[in-house]
Amino acid sequence: MRVLVISPEAGVWPVTTSLADTVNGSVRAYIGKGAEVRVYSPFFECDQRENDPCVDIFAGQERVRGEAFQVVRAENSPFFHIKHSGYFNRSGHYSDPDQIPYWDNHYRFSLLVSGALLHAAETGFVPDLIHCHEWGGALAGAYARKAYADVFGKSRVVLTIHNLEYDFHFLEQDIERVGLDRLDFNMDGFEFWGKVSLLKAGILYADKVAFASEGYRRQVLDRDLAGGIRGFLERNEGKLIGVQHGIDYSQWCSIPEASVIEAKKALKTQLQKEVGLEVGDHFLVYCHLDKETMRTAETLFTILTDLFHLPLQLLVGIPDTFSEQEYFHALAHQNPGRMAVVHFGSGILVQQKALAASDLLFLSNTEEPSASLVFKAMANGTLMVAGEDIGCAELLCSFVGDNLECANAFLVQDPWPDQMLRSLRLGLDFYTNERKNWDRLVTNAYAFRYPWENSVSSYLALKN
Repeated sequence: MRVLVISPEAGVWPVTTSLADTVNGSVRAYIGKGAEVRVYSPFFECDQRENDPCVDIFAGQERVRGEAFQVVRAENSPFFHIKHSGYFNRSGHYSDPDQIPYWDNHYRFSLLVSGALLHAAETGFVPDLIHCHEWGGALAGAYARKAYADVFGKSRVVLTIHNLEYDFHFLEQDIERVGLDRLDFNMDGFEFWGKVSLLKAGILYADKVAFASEGYRRQVLDRDLAGGIRGFLERNEGKLIGVQHGIDYSQWCSIPEASVIEAKKALKTQLQKEVGLEVGDHFLVYCHLDKETMRTAETLFTILTDLFHLPLQLLVGIPDTFSEQEYFHALAHQNPGRMAVVHFGSGILVQQKALAASDLLFLSNTEEPSASLVFKAMANGTLMVAGEDIGCAELLCSFVGDNLECANAFLVQDPWPDQMLRSLRLGLDFYTNERKNWDRLVTNAYAFRYPWENSVSSYLALKN
């Protein structure tokens, strides 16, 4: 079984990204399943370190526009990188320092896909499955059926959409320049409000389109979406599937199975000392705020006064660029010992420590469709309160009062502030007055596992 993966982000990055982590996790699982895997992504020169081991291994001209490029690779690595200084030696990956998308992104990522397919063809790597990611890899289906049909015409193509809100649109005049068929420039094809949508092109030409969870697939079909793309998705519903994304437990689980409860106590004490919280057996609530959980911030703002009237500690995790960080730091200063703020930066260590030491993850909404943050919390025996609309909800067992044998989460039907606060109070009451039952819920959460091997098994089943 051969799998060719094309993603705008993959491999070892100096700055961790959720997409790269996701792709890398799935690649390790593919390899673990015995597949022969090649992964192609751009060689972003701004990210390379002086001791980067990648070396040039290939030079050629891709078929769509005849552009020259190189392929670089570290020895014995499954990760190959398309090198083109004009396209990928810039200050940003997709946009300039003012966050304005590069106007030629369609040329840049067309080269990624075409270069990957040319190199695979020239080196005899003909895959059973071509797995492309996001709009940056979305042209794989079109090229496998057109410019490279002589080599990849029988390969199955699956496009994974991690977040439907991410897309790139370009002008009609460039249709032929990126190797698309003008006959498909219509509302049933890749036309989107007079421009070309790379994501629609990817959906149109792929054999299957996988969303990051079954819950997310249902969401995009059941709700109105910006720009009216829902109708297009409904017309292609037959090829839309949900594949729940897993996590890498070797990275995210830091607690030994034999002593979950005691280990969490020790980790909580350590974290309390590090961040300035009062050391003790307090109910510790962690709220993780980033670009994919921003609606959680709105809920948190609404109920903050109520939280400070409860016997609990609040830990807020934010990125270094978070716009409201001064507010949260001031609030923590006003509530010494009861509230702290941590910056999780570009690595996973701070986030992992916060999840492992906390008792409850507060996550009213997430725009991360797979909701892998929930799995990362559960891997460390941390329960969570969240809305039933999170992507992985159908895999969880919500506590309803008489299901202690399986309950591992607190899910609310509508993640409004009052319902979220009510569920949080329920968790606090259990922790305070029914500790044995609380510990049972903790062990249930810890026992839940959804590794990447589960996810890639679903992808591998698509090869026929």
